[in-house]
Amino acid sequence: MVLLSGIEGKAITLVVQRPNEEEVYYRMGMNMSFKFLMNDYCQRKGLGLGTIQFMGPEGDRLKEEHTPLELGMEDGDVVDAFSHQLGG
Repeated sequence: MVLLSGIEGKAITLVVQRPNEEEVYYRMGMNMSFKFLMNDYCQRKGLGLGTIQFMGPEGDRLKEEHTPLELGMEDGDVVDAFSHQLGG
């Protein structure tokens, strides 16, 4: 077992919110990729992964390989989940 010091080993809670739906809370490590969060959220909501876009607190589109540490996220930050829209 390897213990990480400092912020890298810290776990934070993120809130995923989608318009007109209940918030979902995720506890994850700072070096954990968003792949888990994205897959789990879509599975819970019965949505296809390709149908939802996740945006970080700074308005950046999240990718599966991103981590909270890379994006400078903090405990309690909100991730917005939006359905992809076609057309204009």
